Amino acid sequence: LQDMVFRSIKMCDPFLQKILKQNIVLAGHVTEMAGFTMRVTEELQHLCASFDAEDADAINVVSHLRRKDAVWRGASMFGTIPTFTDIRFTHDDPASCAITRSPL
Repeated sequence: LQDMVFRSIKMCDPFLQKILKQNIVLAGHVTEMAGFTMRVTEELQHLCASFDAEDADAINVVSHLRRKDAVWRGASMFGTIPTFTDIRFTHDDPASCAITRSPL
């Protein structure tokens, strides 16, 4: 997990990387395991320190109490926006997922 998070952040614009490192949010039932948040934080700090020692201090991983159903809540809110029917998700290439607007 920490490798995917680290690679995803590194793929973003350098301007956004620091902001993303400070705002990592864990969601899902598995993240409720004891010590999970601390483990992800430590692993990400270790990965960042291997590239830049100052980056390790910028890591901030947050896990809310209601994270078990956070994904469902976010999806249900997304589904209620008026433009939801104009947006479609495609997953033709397993390595990427694109969000595109459907033609009118």
